[in-house]
Amino acid sequence: MIVIGLHVRPEESQAVLFTSESRSSTTETIQAEVSLEMKRQLEETQNGDVQTESEAAGDADLEGTADSTTQPAKTLKVAPAGAEGETPTAGPSTPTEPAAPAQKPGKTAAKDTPQPKTPEEKKQARLRQMWRGLRFSVSLLKGHEDVVTSVSADGSLLVTGSRDTTVKVWDMKKATEKRSLGGHTGTVTSVILLSPDESRRLSLLYDLFSDWSEKDRLVISGSTDCSIRLWSIGRGCDFRSIYTYSSVQSLCYSEEEGLIISGSDGGKIQVWDSESRSNVQSIRGHNTSVTCLQVEGTHVVSVCEEGIVKVWEIRDQNLHVVYVNESVKLDPPGPLKARPILSLAYANNKIYYGDDGTNIKVLDWKSGKLSCGHAI
Repeated sequence: MIVIGLHVRPEESQAVLFTSESRSSTTETIQAEVSLEMKRQLEETQNGDVQTESEAAGDADLEGTADSTTQPAKTLKVAPAGAEGETPTAGPSTPTEPAAPAQKPGKTAAKDTPQPKTPEEKKQARLRQMWRGLRFSVSLLKGHEDVVTSVSADGSLLVTGSRDTTVKVWDMKKATEKRSLGGHTGTVTSVILLSPDESRRLSLLYDLFSDWSEKDRLVISGSTDCSIRLWSIGRGCDFRSIYTYSSVQSLCYSEEEGLIISGSDGGKIQVWDSESRSNVQSIRGHNTSVTCLQVEGTHVVSVCEEGIVKVWEIRDQNLHVVYVNESVKLDPPGPLKARPILSLAYANNKIYYGDDGTNIKVLDWKSGKLSCGHAI
C-alpha cells in the first residue's frame, strides 16, 4: 500500500489519509473522526493546558483523590496487621510506623513507565493520548482503470489523477464519483483543487461563469504529456492548457502570487503565470526528477529522487534558493541515508516527507535538525 496524500479538515474535525495499492486503480480514504471533546482537548493542547493520563494519575496520588482541584487532600488510613482477615506477622508491633498499604492493580506498571519531563515530551504524550481515542472509517472509491498517482482534497471534494490519463472528482461524503475529466494523453502525475476564493477569481478573470457558485471549483493538473491543464468542475471540461516542453512530475500553486510551479523528470523547475499562462522562470533545480513540490506563503519546497530538499523564496515571480539539506543534523544523532523522496508536506517552517525508508521524517529547515519516526 502506498500513501498518496494526507488531508486535514479542522472545520469538520477530520483527518483523511489517501492510500492506493501499487497495482490497484482504487483510492482508499481513511477518515479519523474527532469527537467534540477531543477537538476541545486538541485546542487546549496547543496552549499546553491538557494533562496526560500519567500527569493526572500523579496528581491524584499526591492529593489522595482523583478530583484534586475541588476536594482537599485526604489522609490515607492503614488497617492494622491482622485486620480484614490478614494474619499478623511475627515480631513486635510498631504502632508509630504502620505497614505500607497494598498497591492497587495497575499502579506499579504506571509508575514504572517513564514520565514525560520536557514540555515537548509532555506535548507528544498529550497528542498520543488524544489520537488513541479516534474512530476510523474506511471508504473505497472505484473508478480509475489504472494506478492512482495524485490526490487533492478540500471539504467534501476529492480530486484524483491516474495513469489512465483521467482526472476524477469525488464526493467524499457520499463516496461517489461526480466528474471524470479527460484530455491528457499521458499519466496525470499531479492534481490541485483550488480554494473557493481562487476559483472565483480565475473564473471571473477567464469569464467562465456569470454567476459563480461553490460547485464551479477549478482544478489544475500536470501530466507526462508535457502539459498543464486548468479544469472547471462545473463545466466538466478543461478551459486552458500550457505546454511545458518537459514531462510534468509535480505541481504546486501559489495563491498569493497566482503562480503555477512545475517540476520535471530532468530536475527542471518552471514558474508559470496563471493569468497570462506565460513562463516567467525556468531553472535547473535538481539533478534528478523533481518528485514533489509544496508551497506555503512565499516559500516553496522541492524534493527529488536523490533525497535532496530545497527551500525557495518567491521574489518578483522568481524562485531564489534559501536552503539546501546538505548539513542536516539528525536528532537524536545516528546514521542518515539519502533515499528517493516520494511524498511531501510543509507547514510552520517544518518539512514532513516520506522516502524509501520506514518512517516519516520531519525537517526543521531553519535549524537544520532532522527527526525520524515521531509517531503519535
